[in-house]
Amino acid sequence: MKIGIITYWWSKDNYGQLLQCYALQKYLQEHGHDAFLIKYNYEKSKKKNFLIKLLKAFYPVSIYRYIKRKINLSLLASNEKKHDRKFNQFREKYIKQSQKDYNNYIDLIKSPPKADCYIVGSDQVWSIPKKYDKNFIYPFFLNFGDNKIKKISYAASFGKYNGEKYLQKILSFIKKLDYVTCRETSGVELCNKNNIPAKIICDPTLLLSTEHWNTIKETIRNKKFIFAYILQNTCDFSYTKLKKWADEHKLDLIYVISNRGYTKNDFDDKDSQLTYPTIPEWIGYISNAEYVITNSYHCSIFSILYNKKFAIIPLTGELTNSNNRLKTLFSKLKIKNAEIKNNDYSVLHNIHDYTYDKTFITESKNLLNEMLTN
Repeated sequence: MKIGIITYWWSKDNYGQLLQCYALQKYLQEHGHDAFLIKYNYEKSKKKNFLIKLLKAFYPVSIYRYIKRKINLSLLASNEKKHDRKFNQFREKYIKQSQKDYNNYIDLIKSPPKADCYIVGSDQVWSIPKKYDKNFIYPFFLNFGDNKIKKISYAASFGKYNGEKYLQKILSFIKKLDYVTCRETSGVELCNKNNIPAKIICDPTLLLSTEHWNTIKETIRNKKFIFAYILQNTCDFSYTKLKKWADEHKLDLIYVISNRGYTKNDFDDKDSQLTYPTIPEWIGYISNAEYVITNSYHCSIFSILYNKKFAIIPLTGELTNSNNRLKTLFSKLKIKNAEIKNNDYSVLHNIHDYTYDKTFITESKNLLNEMLTN
């Protein structure tokens, strides 16, 4: 079966985004399908003339925020250029992509990818910004292509749920899908509450075995260390306090960040020694770490796959609902997780190596096969 997948894939520094994109495609290919990424990039479709944006800004503060964000993103791009994580090389080597680039919804309508089946997911593909923009939203509900094409959501996530007003606008799109699966229990409940049959399914990174990930990872360090992977999302985290704890326990600290410049945080890490690993190196760091500290969903998954001693830092503020993905993950894999609160890293002393129940993963594989064959 020829399968086109639409998901997030364009990041320059978000490891989980690329790994989930790769994992679903790879799993499908290993089971005889011709799976490929539909190269839809909504970031390009959102670009507008700078002057138009300024004219639409009614307040000086809006102009100030826009310019500040542009400066932050420019600095981020400059910094990433100096420290290339080689995400583009990973995409080219490991991810089969559509020949055509789809920069907006109209492109997909006029020239839809040829396939027997479309899949949307995984990741937070249904976490839509508060501003309702159909040109951005529609593609993630597979609202394109011939009606004869099978359309499936795989582990789609609502992320930071934007309320009933938003939900009512997208329910009609979700109802048109042949099969609906979500990554979080909260997503399934949301669908079922609105008479949409939905089932829970595992993140695609769990479809591939640790042995498979070993064929990709690169090990570049022998000394004992703590690996901290922190998305620059709102949470209670202090680099200084973690570094102090690591020094006291004679451990090096490998500190990796993603999404810097996209959100505002007060992390005291301006003078930190940052590491910019490639994706294979990132997996290698997790597999060799003494401890893993993270606020990332996918870093938690790889910590589990490698039976690491790890603890999570819960997200706060508007992103609090995003913690549901971890609650579902730990519940389904029957893991009692450890949380770090108020930068108290002493909790790490009480963590044992994790072992997890693979039943949920097996059930997810069976469900995926059922959706594709029925």
